[in-house]
Amino acid sequence: MNQAITLAEATLPRLLEYFQAFEADPDLFADMSRFSPYRYDPAAVERAYLAHKSAGDRRDFLIFEGESPVGELILKHIDEPQKTCELSIHLQNDLAKNRGIGTRAEKLALALAFGPLGMETVYADTIHKNARSRHVLEQVGFFDFGELHFEVYQGKGGHLPGEAVLIDYAHHIAFTGDIYVNMHGMTREQAEYNTYAPVLMTSVDTDPDLCAAERTAILQRLGAGE
Repeated sequence: MNQAITLAEATLPRLLEYFQAFEADPDLFADMSRFSPYRYDPAAVERAYLAHKSAGDRRDFLIFEGESPVGELILKHIDEPQKTCELSIHLQNDLAKNRGIGTRAEKLALALAFGPLGMETVYADTIHKNARSRHVLEQVGFFDFGELHFEVYQGKGGHLPGEAVLIDYAHHIAFTGDIYVNMHGMTREQAEYNTYAPVLMTSVDTDPDLCAAERTAILQRLGAGE
């Protein structure tokens, strides 16, 4: 079951807890000669914390999943006259990746930037080789309906071009179209009908391998069921 994702001010005690389980991500290094495995050093964490705290153009946060810090998010290069800033995000280790945590944290950060901070433009850099920056399932926006708040994702055409996925994490509701179908929830007639397409068309998907990747991306975002 997905736990609540929140942002909290990056205090020194929280940072010390966070970096004890931190792992450097090689995908974030365009120049691999600069990469080396991370070694926890409390003194180095404190030095970085004090340097960042003295800067007047940034806000540092930790991403919490429930009670555990799982990522770091920074709004930096804040230019109040121009109403611009830059968003940077890092997840703690592989356990925090590919589960939609970064997407939900970014949504909270954008609400803060465009709301209380009064920003009009938020930039976000990415490393081209980072596979997670080239999502198979790309978030394209949000959709509110009554008390429901959906994140809207656009597929890459594995099943059909333009197919969308809507997920409301708070209410555990997902509309996945034909990218992911609950076979066990079908009636006998639906299950029988579902057997025709592979025979007549070889595959129901435009690109079966891409659709399989989209299906995996959906399940990673939904997490384990109960």
